[in-house]
Amino acid sequence: MHATDPDTTESAGIAEYPVQNIPPSLRSVPQWVCWRSVNRDGRPTKEPVDPHSGRLAKTNDSSTWSDFETAWNRFESSHGLSGIGFVFTADDSFAGVDIDDCLDEAGDNIWGGDIISSFDTYVEVSPSGTGVKVFLEGVKPSFAQCRKDGFGPLMIGKVEVYDKGRFFTVTGRKLSGSPADVQDCQGSLEDLCGQLWPQTHSDTIAQPSSSNTAFDDCLASLLRLKVNDHSDGSHRLFVSCCRCVEHDLSDDDSIRCIQQYAAARPFPKEWTDTQIAKRLRDAEKTCKRGEASGSENENDSRSREFDFTPQIKPVGELLNEFPVLRNPIIDGLLRVGETMNVIASPKLGKSWLVLDLAMAVATGRNWLDTYLPWLAARVQDETLKLAIGRASRSETEVAFLDYDWSLNSQAPASSAPPKAASKKGEFGSGSIPNE
Repeated sequence: MHATDPDTTESAGIAEYPVQNIPPSLRSVPQWVCWRSVNRDGRPTKEPVDPHSGRLAKTNDSSTWSDFETAWNRFESSHGLSGIGFVFTADDSFAGVDIDDCLDEAGDNIWGGDIISSFDTYVEVSPSGTGVKVFLEGVKPSFAQCRKDGFGPLMIGKVEVYDKGRFFTVTGRKLSGSPADVQDCQGSLEDLCGQLWPQTHSDTIAQPSSSNTAFDDCLASLLRLKVNDHSDGSHRLFVSCCRCVEHDLSDDDSIRCIQQYAAARPFPKEWTDTQIAKRLRDAEKTCKRGEASGSENENDSRSREFDFTPQIKPVGELLNEFPVLRNPIIDGLLRVGETMNVIASPKLGKSWLVLDLAMAVATGRNWLDTYLPWLAARVQDETLKLAIGRASRSETEVAFLDYDWSLNSQAPASSAPPKAASKKGEFGSGSIPNE
């Protein structure tokens, strides 16, 4: 097959759109949309358009599709549209293989010729002129993923395989030598998927029904997601990974599940298997693996929809979960081993406040007539020691008592502070000399 056949010459407009080449079997099915090219994150993206309303179409909403004639007439009468496209569904017998960056400017195969020749069915050139699309009858094997990258001499080519939840642009630029209509190529499709995603012996062993159920349940939960995309869709990808972790899927199954979900609900950008695996590791730090097992409530897990609605818990449960606190020095303000910061604008009395607090701690008196020290503690700052001494009345003895700051130390049985040392003139564990 060669892409420079007269039937495949790239059209310059509607008048040269080779609509007559579009297969009759596809034209007879009311699964058509229009499409337009838009730039998203600096990359051209094909956006499906509802032929009836001109709004965005959805590959999972048949009300946004039309028959072939309606889609074609909409394309002919609208200046902002780039072409028409066909939607694959689970209810039809069609599938598609998209081979990107496999043709050079002359239409010759750079790579992928063996793939194209293995399908005896309708094949056409993509809108870019550098790729081809294979339309066939067949069902994608259950082990098959949706995309494989890294083909061709520059390692930029990719192969995508879909049989539902995706639309393909249709150009009518048929490759010479390919049949005029879509043919049954189930065997060729299975062979291709087996080459793209080789299965080891353990992979081919039938999995328990619970595993299949978990995969299906996870995919169904993803399709019910109501998470808005922001820029590149990374938030929705993370939520999707959380779902996979909650359903206890393996990495391979998780990637396959997310790829199938993305086929039906495309992300703003395409995510590689490596990127998805990385987000799965992040999800494992947030979600509990297997948490969705046996649960039918979509809101059971916080990560499902990131619902932060407060939950009602018994007091006893809260007490069990509450951490053991260190012994207080000033109840409600400062505990053993902690740091308390006093922050305010300049000249508002921070130093006075800290000085008074230190004095209260050292003497054991109430602070600001409200906070009661649980124990007299040692003030370690030498400047504060002297300042407290200067501020003390001559008859006041300020105690700086050594205190065991370890976490295992216990507060005195009584809230009354220890008595200050009675001997004047001692510095450290006795009283500060008054000046």
